[in-house]
Amino acid sequence: MRLIGQRVILRPPGAADDDFILSCENNRDHWAFSQRTEALSASDLREFRNNTRDFFSDGQLRLLITLHDNRRAGIVDLFAYLPEERHAEVGMLVFPAELRRLGLASESLNLLCQYAFSVLQLSALQARVQHDNHASRMLFIKSGFEPAPTNDSQPFIQLQKLSS
Repeated sequence: MRLIGQRVILRPPGAADDDFILSCENNRDHWAFSQRTEALSASDLREFRNNTRDFFSDGQLRLLITLHDNRRAGIVDLFAYLPEERHAEVGMLVFPAELRRLGLASESLNLLCQYAFSVLQLSALQARVQHDNHASRMLFIKSGFEPAPTNDSQPFIQLQKLSS
């Protein structure tokens, strides 16, 4: 499966992508945006990749963001799938940092949303964005996500996009 946009391609990661994924996942600067609290090992990553079946069985989907020249530009995930509600959460990282603010995240998010709603038939997508992460908040809002009610004590804002 490959989702092809004007500047990006979303594709499943392969073994050749392990070093890139580990550099993203194990960069402690990124842990503030995820729920990661410890480093991911190469063997954990291999096990994850080897045991991945499909979105509905696994409850998650990880895609690599690549440019048309095959340079890796980040990772986008669907996770926390709730089959009864047909909801999932979205996570995204554009990396390395010099590729940010070029519209790659917006294009990737829009491709992922189209796939989630039209192919996977999800009814809603959610994203959690830290209160002080203005760029991510604006990315999701420009892509049609709207603020959803959350507990004020949470360190993030919950955004939601419904299938049209």
